[in-house]
Amino acid sequence: MIHWKTFFLGFVFCLLLFPKIHAQTTKDPNDDAENKVDLLLEMFLEYEYSDTQLARSYLNEALKLSTNNHYQEGLATTYQYIGYFMEDAGNYSEAHDNYQRFLSITKNIKDSLRIADAYNNIGNIYLFQGNYLKAIENYEIALAIGESKKDTNLLSKCVNNLGISYFYLRKDTVALEYYQKSIEMAKALSDITRMAASLDNMGLIYQRQKKYDQALASHKQSMAIREELNDKFGIASCYHNIGVNYAGKSDSIHQFFDEALKNYKIALKMYLSLGNKGELPKCYYNIALLFYKKKDIDKAIEYGEKALDYGKEMGMLENMKLTYSLLSDCYKEKEDYKNAYEKYVNYKQTYDSLINAEKIKELAQLEMKYRFDKLQKEKEFEQKRKDILKEEEIKRQKVMRNFLSVGIAILLLLMFFIYRSYRIKRKDNKLLAYQKMEIETKNAEITSSIKYAKRIQEAILPPDKHFFNIAKDSFILYKPKDIVSGDFYWIERIDNKIYLAAVDCTGHGVPGAIISVIGYNGLNRAVNEFKLRKPSEILDKLNEIVNKTLRQTYEDSAIRDGMDIALCSIDKTKCISYLRNLSNFIMPVRRHNF
Repeated sequence: MIHWKTFFLGFVFCLLLFPKIHAQTTKDPNDDAENKVDLLLEMFLEYEYSDTQLARSYLNEALKLSTNNHYQEGLATTYQYIGYFMEDAGNYSEAHDNYQRFLSITKNIKDSLRIADAYNNIGNIYLFQGNYLKAIENYEIALAIGESKKDTNLLSKCVNNLGISYFYLRKDTVALEYYQKSIEMAKALSDITRMAASLDNMGLIYQRQKKYDQALASHKQSMAIREELNDKFGIASCYHNIGVNYAGKSDSIHQFFDEALKNYKIALKMYLSLGNKGELPKCYYNIALLFYKKKDIDKAIEYGEKALDYGKEMGMLENMKLTYSLLSDCYKEKEDYKNAYEKYVNYKQTYDSLINAEKIKELAQLEMKYRFDKLQKEKEFEQKRKDILKEEEIKRQKVMRNFLSVGIAILLLLMFFIYRSYRIKRKDNKLLAYQKMEIETKNAEITSSIKYAKRIQEAILPPDKHFFNIAKDSFILYKPKDIVSGDFYWIERIDNKIYLAAVDCTGHGVPGAIISVIGYNGLNRAVNEFKLRKPSEILDKLNEIVNKTLRQTYEDSAIRDGMDIALCSIDKTKCISYLRNLSNFIMPVRRHNF
């Protein structure tokens, strides 16, 4: 006979065991598919560099499973990894498309950190293609998310990538600051991979500053870390950059030519074995440049044409621009003027395609849209508040009017209405908070775009080095009133003459900035395209260019925009005699209203 205590304990045990048995028998079949997708993605990472064909097959299977089972997180990661795969192969167009798909899914599932990853990945593609301003725009968005989430790993990546972008824009001081921040963050995170990358990048800045010993030490420190990690791509990058360092030294000491060539060829061999086409245009170009400096023109043309072929395949406009210019010089040395001219024309076309003049127009449209949306949201917010107050007032009066006649029943009804009012108010407050967040988000986006416009404007101004090379004993005082400015300065040296201009465009902020871009391009065209040399003729041509650009005439125009300009022409060969006889010194100052 079973004792009642034994029966009771068995019954309790069954009650505890039943939920586990039920959970196992009612397990969601999608869980197996999701686990399999995660496993396939891990296998891709395992074979990403050692067996690319097997790695791609894992990605294809993960993509199929994620799509069929509507596994959004897995699908997002799969598109990101396909982007990695295409990026490593140098197929930047396909990589960009997959990163965009990754971004779209992460936005739908509202995963902020992965949204930032997507922007960072897209920024990398623009960086490889030479569109540095577009790269900065994407990195800045990722950086803003990283700061809001206080994610140090994401911040470290973005800071390093911003340093690379500013390096290519020749803003060495800014780039060096970003690299140093990246190294500090990498040390805090014990991320030696990123530390190695930042050290390698710092070496490139020291090279450009002709601090070759510091550059070489930085590259070798980076290589030691990458050899420890068996990072073959990183090792190849170090060899390439060490070659660049020796090439810089060989400009003054010819003995470093062989060292530069040896390191370039090691890097080239490693890039080819890794199947990384993205770095080949740069490597071939640097080898071609090295042979050009040695006056081995045939070798320079051979490697230059290879750099051009890979540059076209990868869509790397910046590298194509440099290669066209080098090949033009090579053919000119061989007195093959037909090919020299063709390459120069290609150089000019590539150079022009890199100019992103439409960005200023987009900025103005964004600012107008922001102001309209903000005003509309404020009106909706105020109307909603009035409706809520009106509704609450009606309910309060109704309760007071019926309180005495209904008695206890109205007390219960009152409690019901109070509870209902609380629910409605809480819902409305959530809606208002959401609308407020949308307004703040749009405000942040517009402010980010205006800051980005500032970088565009700064990028077109003459670099400090270029300015001081022309006018050594000089200084620049440039203090914009707003984030972007309607004022700019311009300098150009042609033969023995220096042309210098200080310009104040109509208005401030975005309108002034738009006019300043037109004015800056107009001065360049007047001097370089139309070959004008007299200040009066330059100003007349500038007047004509601006009129055509803004489609305005003096008699009939809805836009009365223009600029105050001071333009100087200084003939260096006659400076001494001009100083003795000031009446012969030419400094025309004219005002044009366009």
